[in-house]
Amino acid sequence: MNKQIIHILAVIFLLGFSTQIIAQKFSSSILLGVNAAQIEGDELAGFNKAGLHAGLRVSYPIKEKVDIGLELLFSQRGSRSPLSATDIVVTNLDYISIPLFINFKDWYIEDEKYFKVKAEGGFSYGYLFDVDSTDDLLIDGIGNYRKHDVSIHAGLSYSFRPKLTFTTRYSHSLFSMYSREITQNGNPTGQNVGLLGYFLTFRLEYKLL
Repeated sequence: MNKQIIHILAVIFLLGFSTQIIAQKFSSSILLGVNAAQIEGDELAGFNKAGLHAGLRVSYPIKEKVDIGLELLFSQRGSRSPLSATDIVVTNLDYISIPLFINFKDWYIEDEKYFKVKAEGGFSYGYLFDVDSTDDLLIDGIGNYRKHDVSIHAGLSYSFRPKLTFTTRYSHSLFSMYSREITQNGNPTGQNVGLLGYFLTFRLEYKLL
C-alpha cells in the first residue's frame, strides 16, 4: 500500500473520531468493504477487479423513516481479466468519492430502537488520483483519464444489530472515464470509444453515533 493511500485512510479514520462533536440527531458510521469492478468498453467482461472500499458515513433524519446524508470514501475501481485467463490484465483506479444519498428505512425493532432494512439511492462525485494499468489500451497514464467522475448508485442494507449493518450497492458512472480511438488492422478509423466504470460494493458499517 503506497503512502498516498495510507495518508487518505488516516484522514478518514480521524474524521470518524471527530464526529463525536456532531449534534445529537446526526448519526455516523465507519465503513469497510470491497468493490467488485469492471469497465465497459475495455473488452474485459465480469466484475473481476477487487478493490478496497473504506470511509465515513454521516446521515440526518428528515422523517421517521427517511434519512439524507453523505459519505467520504477511499474507493478502488478498475477492471481485471478473469482468473482463468493466460495473461492477466489489470487496471487499478484509485478515487476519493463523496456519495450523497437518501435512505428509506423499515422493519423497526422496538426493544432496541433501530430499523432492520434500508433502501437507498443517490449521486456520487469521485476524484481520480492514481492510475496503474497493464492493459495496452489504457497504459498511457493518468493524464488521459477524466479525473472527475459523477455516478449514480442504489443499495440495500440489513442491520444485524443496532450498530452493525451489511450493505450492498451498485454504482455506475454517467460519463466516460477515458476515450480511445478505434483501430482496424492497426489503422485508425476516426471513431472513438468511451469507457464507463461500474462496480458492486459489499461492506460492513459500524455505527459510532
